[in-house]
Amino acid sequence: MFDVITIGDCTEDIFLTPGGLGVKYEMSSGRTHAPVLCFGRGEKVAVEDVYYDIGGSACNSAVGLARLGFKTAIVAAAGKDEKADKIRQRLSKEGVSTNYLKIIKSMETSFSIVLAYQGERTILIFRGLKDYAQLQVPNVQTKWLYIGPLGHNFAKIYQQAISLACEKNIKIAVNPGGLQIEKGADALSPILRVASILFVNKEEAEQLTHLSGYHEVKDLLICLKNLGPEIVAITDGKKGAYCFDGDQMFKSDIFPAQRKEATGAGDAFACGFLAAILEGLPIIDALKWGIVNSAFVVEEVGAQTKLRTKRQIIKVLQTTHFTVLKV
Repeated sequence: MFDVITIGDCTEDIFLTPGGLGVKYEMSSGRTHAPVLCFGRGEKVAVEDVYYDIGGSACNSAVGLARLGFKTAIVAAAGKDEKADKIRQRLSKEGVSTNYLKIIKSMETSFSIVLAYQGERTILIFRGLKDYAQLQVPNVQTKWLYIGPLGHNFAKIYQQAISLACEKNIKIAVNPGGLQIEKGADALSPILRVASILFVNKEEAEQLTHLSGYHEVKDLLICLKNLGPEIVAITDGKKGAYCFDGDQMFKSDIFPAQRKEATGAGDAFACGFLAAILEGLPIIDALKWGIVNSAFVVEEVGAQTKLRTKRQIIKVLQTTHFTVLKV
């Protein structure tokens, strides 16, 4: 029996740090008001550092939960290539079952180009798996299913997960990706009605609820909770994170960290949060576990490099104080 089976992407991540002179200017994007990284069209841009790692939400989450002491497996697809070999080796080393990692000879393993700049990142992702209906949620006993971002035909994965969860009394945590958010709340409704935890960032929450940036995060939490999940957790970058279970609502600042590169911060938060729930802890503690785990991840390049163990998180929480407020 597994504690958690994660479902989604596994990738090879290639991290590039562009030289400062290569960045022409930054501007505000009209849609999100976030800074935009710009390069001259047709120019060559010098890269200061290159770093190779493995990633993908399902992979990051499986490794993160395994380090926290839980028995995990991954449902994902990869090609028959060198990238897939690296992924399988890393997962096995971390104690993650690869029994449900599907090898498709005709596809190339997914990969990401991560542009790391001033503590933030822009990700260009190539998804080798074009039809996510090729994935199969295994009919095995597990306490939780963790469903990360998915590509086309994701609804079939949701249907499988819902059926299995109802049949075997399995809990579901869902962390929808860009395609799912784009399709809107109606497309997510079936999974949200049975989900125990919904993880999103603030921008995704605004898109799903159609509430603008002028609304408070409290409004987003309530609106998302009304879609069905038992618990809603919203991350807000350097401003921290929030959670709501229909009764209590909490807000945490970020944990002090030397921010180097942010890839995997959301996955690390979700792992920490879910791990605390698996331990039977209340949501205020789950919020702390998520915040601490994500804080360490951003201190190094790579989504898995500094994922914490259970003992490490507990030690940090025993020796360091940071504020969690009831909203």
